[in-house]
Amino acid sequence: MRPLPSESTALAHARCCNRRGSGRSRRSTLASAASGFFFTLALAAFAFRPAQADADFTGRVVAVVDGDSLTVLDGPRAVRVRLWGIDAPEQGQPWSKRARSALAARALNRSATVVELGADRYGRTLGRVRVDGIDLAETQVADGYAWVYRRTTDDARWLEIEAHARGARRGLWAQSAPEPPWRYRERTGSGGDGAGTTRAPPPRQPRRRRRLPANWPDSRAFPLFDRPRGTR
Repeated sequence: MRPLPSESTALAHARCCNRRGSGRSRRSTLASAASGFFFTLALAAFAFRPAQADADFTGRVVAVVDGDSLTVLDGPRAVRVRLWGIDAPEQGQPWSKRARSALAARALNRSATVVELGADRYGRTLGRVRVDGIDLAETQVADGYAWVYRRTTDDARWLEIEAHARGARRGLWAQSAPEPPWRYRERTGSGGDGAGTTRAPPPRQPRRRRRLPANWPDSRAFPLFDRPRGTR
């Protein structure tokens, strides 16, 4: 029969076990803290990543066609981009030249980031475009050079921006009763940028739906629509 340990031996054994347990606990606590720290760093890097990371491509604006269309270089490829969600005056309408000039002043020969949101029936990319962090479509509306295109979006914030421009009589709203471009096209039978021509553009492959990046000003998902026949 083994002799029972003395009281001093038992106390020493308990202290040893406590030290081992305390060491394991400290190591576990340090590991948890390190894991939480690196997880927080990863979240911060994701939240504060630059807008270019969310763009489909970044390139130089080499041409401005009118108040809502421009051409952006994607490497060697020239991409015709129709600003999504707005409609600027047609050629032949009052303020069409000034709307084009305003867009050119903001974008021409500058670097732009483009988020693609589909394509229209003329083969143009429908997209949200930023230059120096500024959304070009939103700015055109705010300065009174374009309407919110109701057939594409009914975004309440954009409609409010348009209402402010109209109330301040900015840009085209200085006119007593400006005619929206879609009504002008219906009235005159013009389509603008190739509409009304007899030769249809080559078919494009369907694109998957996209969601706007979370760090864009209006971070809701926008439905994608090809423009109705007879519109730009």
